Amino acid sequence: MAFTNSSLAKIVAISPNRTSPRNQPITKITPHHMAGVLSAQAFCNIVANPSREMSANYGIGYDGTIALTCPEGDRSWCSSSPWNDHRAVTIEVSNSSTGGEWPIGDAAYRALIDLCVDICKRNNIPKLVFTGDTSGSLTFHYMYTATACPGPWLKAHAQDLCDKVNARLGSASSTPLGLYTISLTTGTPIYDIETLKKTGEINASTKYTITEEKTINGAKYGKLKSGAGWVVVEAAKPQEPEKPQSQSYTKSFKSTESLYKEPGGSVIGTLGTSGIFTIVEEKKVGYKVFGKLKSGAGWVVVKDETPKPTSWWSGKYDAQIKELQQILNAGGAKLTVDGIAGDKTFEACKKYTVVSGDKGNLIKWVQKRLGVTADGIAGTQTMNAIYNFQRKNGLGVGYLGGSDWKYLIR
Repeated sequence: MAFTNSSLAKIVAISPNRTSPRNQPITKITPHHMAGVLSAQAFCNIVANPSREMSANYGIGYDGTIALTCPEGDRSWCSSSPWNDHRAVTIEVSNSSTGGEWPIGDAAYRALIDLCVDICKRNNIPKLVFTGDTSGSLTFHYMYTATACPGPWLKAHAQDLCDKVNARLGSASSTPLGLYTISLTTGTPIYDIETLKKTGEINASTKYTITEEKTINGAKYGKLKSGAGWVVVEAAKPQEPEKPQSQSYTKSFKSTESLYKEPGGSVIGTLGTSGIFTIVEEKKVGYKVFGKLKSGAGWVVVKDETPKPTSWWSGKYDAQIKELQQILNAGGAKLTVDGIAGDKTFEACKKYTVVSGDKGNLIKWVQKRLGVTADGIAGTQTMNAIYNFQRKNGLGVGYLGGSDWKYLIR
């Protein structure tokens, strides 16, 4: 599969958080919202951090500037679904304001339309189709996991986005040919060109008239003059199998070594037995090198080149950290209440997020830490303080969670 990148990108800053290469042709586009008002460069800074463990193929800033952060030939870590991310070009779009409908401004929306048109043309996507589920060529994050991404504004503009993109594609997505004939045999499948689903079959072996052609995923389809649908007039050429990137070698592993379905993907189990295993291929994803087991069971990490971070923790007593540890223990954390921030306190914090409307002692602690009224309710003042804190530290603006806690408790 040959892939290209958009010339519309004015910034190129490739994230380490990706799987290379993608294993499917590009047939979908998945826009997300950034849950904040960010520039394209600020988004690049976020996905450059390996600890964020996320990326998108493109980021669009609030002013419409487009950044390439994951080549189209690679799968981004964006939609909580390797299945979708291997098939989709993912796009993170800045909001024009935070909260509520999570709107997107005119400049960013125009850039999104331009980028979608460019992606469709280069990847032979004939039409952007929103079906409300995963079968369409326009998909959204919420279709794959429980998330509020994208916000109500972008959801409401899904069909408008398709209409504007398709109007720009026009006849460029197909080639009018006039008339020619082709011999087809009984049983030849007839397709709906928009969904590529089979709708019928040729019922007699004879010559049929073709009036138009479209090339999709390497296969050439012809439109029947009768209006019955489209048939394949030229099959896609078979792809050459990928060549292993390294020669076979053996390496010793423990039975508890994590087993991955694909490099950089989710853990599917462990080796189960200790011993020497044969590695037949290597692929690097981020700072980790994955090796493919000869048995075909999956992939294991053969080398971890993640740089050792400078310690975040001062080792000093902090009365607020002691209070935090007590709150976390009330939730079952089982921490030593010593008032000293460390990895265990951070891991306990990571189980929690703070979004608008949340209530409780943890919210009150966050408010104290940020210097706002500690009423235990995450209202407008609290969320604005969180947004300012995130901007100050170069973090993604939105809910408080994940590695944000590192910056809050150090």
